[in-house]
Amino acid sequence: AQELFVDTTVRSIGETLPVVLLRTAPATAPRGLLVVTVEAFHAAEGALGLRVCLEASEAHRILWSEIQATPVRGAPDVSDPRVLGLSNRLVDAITQAVCEAAPQYAGDTDASRLSLLAVEKIFSLQPSELEAAEGLLLDALALEQRGLFHGWLAQLYLMQYVERFRGWDEVVDKAEQACARALELEPLNSNVLATVSNARLVLWKDLAVSGELARMGVDANPANPLARWSLASAQLYYGRTEEAYSTARRAMHMAAGSRYRFWSDFQTALTAAVMGRPLEAVQLSEAASALRPGYRPPLRYLIALYAGNGMASKAATAATKLTKIEPDFTVERMVADPEDPISLMRNTGLLAADELRELSV
Repeated sequence: AQELFVDTTVRSIGETLPVVLLRTAPATAPRGLLVVTVEAFHAAEGALGLRVCLEASEAHRILWSEIQATPVRGAPDVSDPRVLGLSNRLVDAITQAVCEAAPQYAGDTDASRLSLLAVEKIFSLQPSELEAAEGLLLDALALEQRGLFHGWLAQLYLMQYVERFRGWDEVVDKAEQACARALELEPLNSNVLATVSNARLVLWKDLAVSGELARMGVDANPANPLARWSLASAQLYYGRTEEAYSTARRAMHMAAGSRYRFWSDFQTALTAAVMGRPLEAVQLSEAASALRPGYRPPLRYLIALYAGNGMASKAATAATKLTKIEPDFTVERMVADPEDPISLMRNTGLLAADELRELSV
């Protein structure tokens, strides 16, 4: 069981960080060595338990530890979302430890640390942070040519376009180059496949290519929630709503406890809304907004979901909150502008235009 879990985790680490991985710690620990201990044990009622611990060898300090149990019948099921989620959270703890090992990024010459900081900024979805992330990724690429860095640039450009921080003409050529170079350098990296899939879907509406890249990403690394989010998005736009919902929920369970839980909650909320589960969509959007208050998309969808389900006062409150972080937001633009970032609700007939226009904001 330990070996299967380790193999899954090693794959994820290798896709993110160019670090040297050792089976056993050396007798003399080099500076900055991180030690991971994995123990399997028999839990109650025939379940398999896994205890995982991450330590900073130098300081003999425990950085992260968790226990997870899963039912077994014969061999352990390494595709169980609980096992994959544990692996994902371990990788998240390792990358965070790597970032914290060098808190001053000015003049940093470690390309991977620069890219990790860039990813943090990308998921903020704030205009200034996205601009800073682009600079960090370009700096990382000047130090090391990795497909992963190009893939994150593609993701960044699509977010700038969706959020209308930049026009399509401003990002499309750069995104095209980033996608091509990413796949050229790391065609089997699930993060690369996922980010390029997202860009092909959003910027070019290329459903067939997007879907195939997303499926390849899940096959390359089943423990990567980003790969499953990409597949859920492709399935959603293909009209395979039930598949999208199932895929998104699996990714959400895998991302539980990670820094990006807010992202997976919101992705699942989108599929729940289209599936005709408005209360679930509301609950998940509220959770995403609570976890990352400055993250705009959940507030947009909450306004529409509240208004369409008889919660006008809550819709007005959400609209007021959104106006504080997006000063040019108006309900009228949400209703009338086909380029507004809430297009999924509009395209699926879920945007309650009359109720929205009646809001007092």
